Amino acid sequence: MIQFSSPEKKDVKEAESNSNGNGQNLKRDKPNYLENIFIISSAIDSNIFLNSNKLFEDIVNNFKLSKRKLGARFIEKLTGYSEEYIKRNIHLPEFKKELKQKIDKKIEELKKEELIDKDGALTDKSIKLAAVELLREEVDKLSNSTGSYESNEKTDLGIVKDFSNAKPRRFADISVKKTLRVAVKRMHKEITKDDLRKKVRGDKGSISIIFALDSSASMKGEKLREAKRAGAALIYKAIKDKNRVGLIIFRNEVVANRKPSSDIYSLIEDLVRVKPKQQTDISLAIEESIKLLSNQKGDKYVILITDLQPTKGDKPLKRTMRAVYRAVNLGIKISIVGINLKGEAIGLAQKIVDISQGRLYLTKKLNNLDSIILVEYDKVVGLND
Repeated sequence: MIQFSSPEKKDVKEAESNSNGNGQNLKRDKPNYLENIFIISSAIDSNIFLNSNKLFEDIVNNFKLSKRKLGARFIEKLTGYSEEYIKRNIHLPEFKKELKQKIDKKIEELKKEELIDKDGALTDKSIKLAAVELLREEVDKLSNSTGSYESNEKTDLGIVKDFSNAKPRRFADISVKKTLRVAVKRMHKEITKDDLRKKVRGDKGSISIIFALDSSASMKGEKLREAKRAGAALIYKAIKDKNRVGLIIFRNEVVANRKPSSDIYSLIEDLVRVKPKQQTDISLAIEESIKLLSNQKGDKYVILITDLQPTKGDKPLKRTMRAVYRAVNLGIKISIVGINLKGEAIGLAQKIVDISQGRLYLTKKLNNLDSIILVEYDKVVGLND
């Protein structure tokens, strides 16, 4: 289980300062600020172009399809109407006219706020603000987490079916194994206060971690959005602990990489920019990790989030295993968080963690990815038995 430390609000303030090059204060309480940032972030995660005419046509011509593509919450923020209201009135000419006006107004508002340009493309300002908000949300979540997360591990390899919030506890730093050994040696029938032993992390020096994120088309929407949150939580926690974090964004090519560092703001911005496209090639993520970690000292880890579908190439196992063995020779351990993996995908992920001495986490839920990532981080730094 994991006990979160209390992040400081100054971290977010510093992020705001770093994200705003013109020196003006960011006004989070500005009307529609959070609504507009949500629209921007959703547009990125679902690879949506913010063109009012195209958005209107999609919603009117096939609302069911557009809801699946855009998301009900996105449509609500864009139009100001609930899903049910739109469905009831979409056939009315008067409503269509009003709907178009609402969408036009929102797009113009985004342009006025310089979140998109005149052609509907995202601006650098919108990316920076979305990055600040992503970091703020994760810092707030960690700040409010006085409890722990528990795992239901099925094997020694760390295969986890799902994670859930446990009731708040204060003993996450207790070493259960060491405590039990002391109690047994003293022949105690019950554990006493004197038997308790704390976990003490050895002086292993700084740890280098690569967060590798699958940005293939199948990760579109909520998968990618929650994976980004998990990445932000890992980046913040690791850097706050004086460890180094690197980043790899991959699909059937590596689209972004960053060597392990403590540059939290650049890492979060890179995360925010990710758009879903194409297929998955996990071997590329491992090969790129080798490049980024080869000159790093100390312990080296890769934590990878993927749904492993569809996998590019006709021999993904052979190429991937070749990369895994190279990583092992450099002392790199690979852990995988698999989102709804099935069949051969589970087998491939299992082989990777078996060989590299990492852990495999299987989950069908999306809102617990940051919890899983932080449990794995705790194991990496030696805070979990």
